[in-house]
Amino acid sequence: MQNSKQYNTLPLKRAYNATEIAQYEYCPLVWWHEQYDPAVHANNEELFAQMVEIEQEYGSQAPHVPDYQVIEQILVRRGAFEQEYQATRQLPEMDDEALEEEYDEAVGSHPKVRRLLSLALVMLSFGIVLVGLSLVTLFLKLFTATMFGEVIFVAGIALLIFSVACFALLFNERRVQREKLVREHHQALGLPFGELMYENVDGLGEPITSDEHSLHGKPAYIVKLPDNRLLPVDIKPVALNSMAPESHHALQVATYCLILEEYSEEPPTHGILRYTDREFPIEYTPALRKKVLRHLKQMELSSAEMPPALQKQKATKCRACIYQPICPVGQGK
Repeated sequence: MQNSKQYNTLPLKRAYNATEIAQYEYCPLVWWHEQYDPAVHANNEELFAQMVEIEQEYGSQAPHVPDYQVIEQILVRRGAFEQEYQATRQLPEMDDEALEEEYDEAVGSHPKVRRLLSLALVMLSFGIVLVGLSLVTLFLKLFTATMFGEVIFVAGIALLIFSVACFALLFNERRVQREKLVREHHQALGLPFGELMYENVDGLGEPITSDEHSLHGKPAYIVKLPDNRLLPVDIKPVALNSMAPESHHALQVATYCLILEEYSEEPPTHGILRYTDREFPIEYTPALRKKVLRHLKQMELSSAEMPPALQKQKATKCRACIYQPICPVGQGK
């Protein structure tokens, strides 16, 4: 991707990611607990030990203790109570060249490419044999006249030149077939017309970063449109029973747009938010940009001793929150 900034994978000091911006929009206190609650950062063995201590102190009433309930929900979220749970989970091995290798494998198995490769190798082999035979003939002077050696030498050189031409055709055909695969892949993804610059559907890709705003994130795709503007695409693997996107999801797309301002001369005009049943264009408006920056500023001002100020929250959000038992806003809802 040729732009004014290359993808930076170095860890950034006090950097926030786009998911955190979305989480802060959903509920500032959920974000705060995720950042500063000691239970979130404790390992499973420590959490189980804390549960045992609470059980010893409160006995049968332990499940009703707010701290116990929060710890239990954190462990459930981690899958610690599943029978097949493993103390150390390893991410599947996958590098950034996996897609390139898949393209190369598909191109290499294409019938036309295979035929050109076979022809080139055969012509190269015959050419080498004829040139070698002519040199041996001339050197040993097996014939009184050298015409035979000269003829097979010329024929060998001609075959070598022909094999070089076959290899050139082979490389060109590989390029054509690869471009075709890329186009088909792009169309299968249902992306807007343009060049696919970035793909991170597995979640293991390198993040895009903003040094100016100390932000980073991993959209599912980035497409360069015909006007050279970049368009981020984010995918949420859930169905949406609404005609409008979730506000925190839309703000996450806006955060990607803000980051991409540093990757192109012109800022993005919009992004795409895709659910399993529908997708929405998210206009990157000045108001949405200011909202991302405002949230970022508020997050920077927060600390373990100073949570975000929140007076009220929707009851449905509080009932679904694992921190409800210890949250002053969510208790009792």
